[in-house]
Amino acid sequence: MNRQTNDLRRLSDASANGRSRQECARGAWLDYGISCTLVAIIPWRRPTHRPLATHDSEPTSMLLLPTQKLALLFPVKTASQTLQARLESLGVRPYPKLFHFNPHLRRITHQHLTLSDWAALPEHDQGYQLAVFVRNPYDRVFSGFIQLQRNFQVLPRLQYPEPWIRERVLEQLARAWAGASRAGFDVNRWFQQLPEHEILDAGQGGTLCLHPCIYWTHRGKELGVDFLGKVEHFEADFDRLRARYGIGETNRLDANRSDAALASADSDQYLYARRLAPGTIDRINVLFRQDFDRLGYDRIVPPRAGADGVTRTSSA
Repeated sequence: MNRQTNDLRRLSDASANGRSRQECARGAWLDYGISCTLVAIIPWRRPTHRPLATHDSEPTSMLLLPTQKLALLFPVKTASQTLQARLESLGVRPYPKLFHFNPHLRRITHQHLTLSDWAALPEHDQGYQLAVFVRNPYDRVFSGFIQLQRNFQVLPRLQYPEPWIRERVLEQLARAWAGASRAGFDVNRWFQQLPEHEILDAGQGGTLCLHPCIYWTHRGKELGVDFLGKVEHFEADFDRLRARYGIGETNRLDANRSDAALASADSDQYLYARRLAPGTIDRINVLFRQDFDRLGYDRIVPPRAGADGVTRTSSA
């Protein structure tokens, strides 16, 4: 256990001190085995979540429905795997799952291509309408932290198309693990110390990519998609999607969902807001302010000293 912990910390420290990618990734991670290291270090933090639904699909960066001339993009933590599970039999996946080098974008990409990415791809000019589902920032932050802990166990075990892509992903994963470790694997401490560029800079890549949903829905101040659904009323909006584009009856699979015991819905159907500290809520309100302003989500105003309850301000 001590050797495994020291190996992992050595990589995290080296990455933070600016050593080369090769030195970092080929050190503790590749020589000793990141998979065994992470499973041994964080078994007590393994997130409780529902297993993937019983199908053999793999997440993709976009899904094209040629008959309907419909393309779907997937912001992080917006029921993307559920959408794919339900629509995959009708769709085409033009790009590989997860991390790969995209020849059109000329960088490593993953399953959460943004609207700007879409505009640079050849499929953009093939007459497709675009659909995106979004979610409130409070639930995305909490669910994203759960996903990050899954990533610590899942990403090291994946098969990558090139060794240098694996090295890059593991380097990013080391930095993410170091941040979560410093926070004691506590969602509030983690988010309050998370650098702003991890949220706002979509060009840097990474293993979480928890950017504002408007990165997938808006061009400047204008809505850039043809269909906008919300996870908060997912089934109704999914049926609205089907009706609008003539999609027949589909399965009702769910995928990659967190344990329902973690959720506690409030009047706005925010599932995890009660698990967030006032300081975390304040920071979410700042970093995701454009999501509140343009997607119609109400901000939570945390209670202050001498105040009772939690108030909300409308974004309308």
